[in-house]
Amino acid sequence: MFVVLFTTILLWLAAKVLSVKVTLGQVATIATLAYIPRLVGGLIGVVQVVLTDTANVTGRYAMSFSPARFMNPDATNPKLLGLAANLDVFGIWYAVLLGIGIAVVGKVPRSKGYLAAGIVFIAEALLSLAFT
Repeated sequence: MFVVLFTTILLWLAAKVLSVKVTLGQVATIATLAYIPRLVGGLIGVVQVVLTDTANVTGRYAMSFSPARFMNPDATNPKLLGLAANLDVFGIWYAVLLGIGIAVVGKVPRSKGYLAAGIVFIAEALLSLAFT
């Protein structure tokens, strides 16, 4: 998956900036395992679409698990809507797992692991805003 590869590179760079001693292979393993909540979120989203009436779906984020679900897509700035969509429950879970993984594998305090994951989360959010 391209997303996992991209996250691996970003997380490895963030770890290097924070002086965390991890290899690229270790970071790839962390990113791959941390991606499982996003897969679960996608599966739950598919089940939600199958089980609900989609006639009242007003926009792209109406079936998401983020604050963007509750925003009117016609009256909201698309950039703000995209930013709110990045605050997805499963995306935050993914970032937390990245931080824990870096902290455990790199043998550093959790705060340093969460900082590396936060850098990746913000970088991915900004990148997604660029394409919104």
